[in-house]
Amino acid sequence: MTPLRLLHVIPSFTTGGVPIRLVNIANRLGGDFRHLVLALDGVTSAAERLRPEVDHELVTLAIDKSTPVRNLWRFHSTLAALRPDLLLTYNWGAIDWAIVNSVWPVCRHLHFEDGFGPAEMNRTLRRRVLGRRYGLRGAERIIVPSHTLERIAREVWEIPDDRILYLANGVDCRRFGQVADPAIPGFSPRPGERIIGTVAPLRPLFAPATMNAAAHATPNTQRRAATSPNTRTFSSASACLNSGQIARARLVRSVRDRWISAAAVRIAIKSALKAASRAIRL
Repeated sequence: MTPLRLLHVIPSFTTGGVPIRLVNIANRLGGDFRHLVLALDGVTSAAERLRPEVDHELVTLAIDKSTPVRNLWRFHSTLAALRPDLLLTYNWGAIDWAIVNSVWPVCRHLHFEDGFGPAEMNRTLRRRVLGRRYGLRGAERIIVPSHTLERIAREVWEIPDDRILYLANGVDCRRFGQVADPAIPGFSPRPGERIIGTVAPLRPLFAPATMNAAAHATPNTQRRAATSPNTRTFSSASACLNSGQIARARLVRSVRDRWISAAAVRIAIKSALKAASRAIRL
């Protein structure tokens, strides 16, 4: 049987949450799919994590941001030439491809919306609201990882309920209800100490707010923040210590892959495969 061709249009295929989720899903979907990955910024370092047996191709397309209207036609031409069985777009950065496939349909379409960047963290932008509202009207499913995004998709972007698919991200906390893993160097909790664990790239946008919120939620207790950050943003976690809410911190790099494979990815893969069985009917 000829593998189904999936075109993933993603803002960047670097090492990060959404690309790594895509990689792990591709690694587990088997030989029934051929993955075409188009990274809009040209960065494809996450492809190194794809298993050798995964049928994939990195699609390159030079994009001139100074000619947005011409780009829409180029995107349509690329879609028409590739003729994928399914288009998968990720976040606001790929919304133009959703718009193109909505106006000039080439294939079926799923859109993943995982959250907002700094520009939309505290307020909505009318241009982006309208872009999603009209650009996603041709998508069969809009997949969101939180009830807040589910509500925004329904009430702000005006997506019908039957086209919104909620799939939670996260870590199965029950896996950490046992004795601490001795493989983490120097990790030894003190009596009565509460431990806050964060598995994240710790970008400045998220790290201080997330960890300080967790600290405030458990007052009057010494704490250790055991984190697994991306090397380039390692220093951003230090901002969490300035509030005085976290008494000690240990920033862990060496076991990053082990933590992710043991917890977060396992949950993400289960959710994604469930989505495939429910939403992809090719």
